[in-house]
Amino acid sequence: MIRVTVEHRPNGNCAHAREIARMEIGNIADHAAASDYEISASNEADPRSGQAAFVASGMTVRHRREDSIWMLVAKAVDRVAASWVAASAEK
Repeated sequence: MIRVTVEHRPNGNCAHAREIARMEIGNIADHAAASDYEISASNEADPRSGQAAFVASGMTVRHRREDSIWMLVAKAVDRVAASWVAASAEK
């Protein structure tokens, strides 16, 4: 499993860093040359911006293991962003 975390560091201050979002990407295709991955992501509510908490899940399929890890993360972020856009449109 791969975990991606997003921290907010006010004014770059590591002492006050706090996690504001997390994504987990898990291989569900037995480490094949082109694998499928489950995606789970969430972020906390931010009262300063008015953003509500958000949870999303999805899949990315046929990711080639020879491609960069950043390509897999980008695909997962695209899926989560599309879920956020869809959820925002429903409001």
